[in-house]
Amino acid sequence: MSLRVRFMTLLRFATMILSALMFAPAIAWAAVPSSISVQGKVTDLNGVPLSAGEKTFVFRIFDSSALGNKVWPGTAGEAQTITTAADGLWVGLVGAIEPMTSIVFSDTLRWLEIEVDGTPLPRIRLVTGPFAYRVASVDRASGGEISSSLSVGPTNDVSGPNAFASGTMHVASGANSATIGGSDNDAVNDGAVVAGGSQNLASGNNAFIGGGTGNATASHSFVGAGESNRATGQNAAIIGGLSDTAAAFRSAVVGGAGNAITSLGTSSTILGGELNRITQELSVIGNGESNSISNVYSVIGGGFGNAITGPWSVIDGGSGNLTTSQGSVIGGGYNNRARGFYATVGGGGGAAASDSNQAAGPQSTVGGGRRNIAAADQTTVAGGDGNRALSAGAFVGGGVANIASGLNAAISGGASDTANGSHSMIPGGFGNRASGLYSFAAGRRAKAQHDGAFVWADDQNSDFATNNSRQFLIRAANGVGINTNAPEKALHVLGSAKIRDTLFASFVSSNSPLSLQTFGTTRMYIDETTGNIGINSGIPPTARLQVGGVIHSASGGVRFPDGRTQTIGGLIAFAHIGQDGTLQASSGNISSSLDAVNTRYLITITGETYVPLSYVTIVTCNGLAATFIPGVSGLGGQLVVTMFNTAGGKVQAPFQFVTYRP
Repeated sequence: MSLRVRFMTLLRFATMILSALMFAPAIAWAAVPSSISVQGKVTDLNGVPLSAGEKTFVFRIFDSSALGNKVWPGTAGEAQTITTAADGLWVGLVGAIEPMTSIVFSDTLRWLEIEVDGTPLPRIRLVTGPFAYRVASVDRASGGEISSSLSVGPTNDVSGPNAFASGTMHVASGANSATIGGSDNDAVNDGAVVAGGSQNLASGNNAFIGGGTGNATASHSFVGAGESNRATGQNAAIIGGLSDTAAAFRSAVVGGAGNAITSLGTSSTILGGELNRITQELSVIGNGESNSISNVYSVIGGGFGNAITGPWSVIDGGSGNLTTSQGSVIGGGYNNRARGFYATVGGGGGAAASDSNQAAGPQSTVGGGRRNIAAADQTTVAGGDGNRALSAGAFVGGGVANIASGLNAAISGGASDTANGSHSMIPGGFGNRASGLYSFAAGRRAKAQHDGAFVWADDQNSDFATNNSRQFLIRAANGVGINTNAPEKALHVLGSAKIRDTLFASFVSSNSPLSLQTFGTTRMYIDETTGNIGINSGIPPTARLQVGGVIHSASGGVRFPDGRTQTIGGLIAFAHIGQDGTLQASSGNISSSLDAVNTRYLITITGETYVPLSYVTIVTCNGLAATFIPGVSGLGGQLVVTMFNTAGGKVQAPFQFVTYRP
């Protein structure tokens, strides 16, 4: 079946062409339609209308009357079901399903192709419709584009190529410049934009002012809003505020009032506050008032009247703080000073200048407090009031009016303490002084005045001082206890004490046995009840002096109870023999037994053949109630001792003897 479509009327042709150009004073224009209304009639080749009913129409737009490129739609075609009348008439809305945009009509050569029930019909050229005549009301408009400048509003000077002005009394004299809204704004360089406000001046290439009043920019710079702000450095930015200045390359002021970055403050930033000032590069002020940075790579977090004059320094906040050397830090506080290289003041200080803390030495630190001074290299005052660390490496932990003036001296705390000896230390207390090298003083008025001295003084209000080097002095009115909290004497040791050198004693007193040991073995024992003394002998000793071994006299000899003195020869043996003949104590080379039949004691001396004329033996029986008479003889190389009573009878009785060679 052959078809023919006769177009009765092409009533409307509209697209979204240049909707931005639909401006006209005092008239509000509706949005441009995005479809085309089309009417026609379908007949056969003889002009007879086709039967009425639903038919499938497919619409396409090409850039040529035949062949060419399809420019709409993006699919194979816009298919619609349209019902034709008995006389073949139909009405369609091209773009009702797949809307058209201004891109479709970017060129004047456009043809509409209609396909009915699969049969394509000859293309029809699309020309101007009623809505398109609105374009003629915009001066110098051509082909859906504005090829020159545009002014919306009265008394605008739009002298720059492709410039735009909306509002009143604007100047858009730079190429591609724009003033959008407001009044009396100037965009006088290429690509400059003023988005609103009044009396703003975008004088640099590609500069931008968002709004406000009396703001000004340089090339590639930005002012968001506010009043009387100046972004005069290239690539500078001011977000808002009042009378702020960003005069350096890549500098930025976020807001506030009266803040300024001078021309040398490249890449510096002020985030807010008032009257803050940066005069060097790569520095930051976060907030606050009247803060200033005059050196590079530094930061002030906020506060009032803080100043940085050294590079790479930081003041977190506070008021009246000052850093003057590189790498120094003040955390906060009032009127503090960090004057040394890499010095730190954590905080503290006070309203008066005399209350300030000072870290004046390289790598020095004052943690806080007031009136504290860390004056030398690597010195530290952790806190307190009026403390001083005056020599390299000195330390004061806290307290009041302490002075660590010795090299590497330390005072942990207390009051009015002085550590002026190198490597000296005072842990605390009051009025202590450690003035010797490596000295130590603690308590109250302890004075370690000599090198290597250690002094601990109790709370008595009097000086307790050394009188020589390497002394260890303790003043404890109620005694020193070791392993006891109830010392009974000046020194009370509960447990063993070990001495590896000479022990000097002017008086030794004991209420219990006194024992002297070496390597855990008792060498001398004094019994607390009898007073008997044992030397290398059994415990407890049963004689006044009981010796377990040889007694040697280097000179003077041995004096016996009868007055005789032995000055030559040597001691062979000694022993204490019990009544039953057993050894109670001896020189160690003795064995004994009782000959009960003959009532006598037989004693063997190891290594000796006892002959009465070759030895001298002294026998005593002191300490017995009755008087006995000893008899000494020899038998078969043994020493024989027989005890007689005053009647001459033999008896059993204990005795002591000493045998030596004359």
